[in-house]
Amino acid sequence: MVLGTLGDDSDTNATAVLSFMVTCIEKRSAKKERRKMEEINFAIVAPLALINIIIAVIGLIDLAKRPSVNGPKWVWVLIIIIISLIGPILYFVFGRRDT
Repeated sequence: MVLGTLGDDSDTNATAVLSFMVTCIEKRSAKKERRKMEEINFAIVAPLALINIIIAVIGLIDLAKRPSVNGPKWVWVLIIIIISLIGPILYFVFGRRDT
């Protein structure tokens, strides 16, 4: 058998093994990158989620205590709950009526 000829089974097998190895290495490095991204995302998302919940609760409490607001109260409840982080800010800027 002469090496380097077309149709040689050993070359085909070597190419398949090499291709498999490259695929495995790529998958492993992709998993490591995903783990790094998950750690980074959790570190960023957790404080933002906590801030979002705190602002929403404060907005809902303030809305419940006020006798009148600009617009219907049920609309402001929906805005505070549905529009994350921006909803409570909108309420504090536009929804509160000075009494």
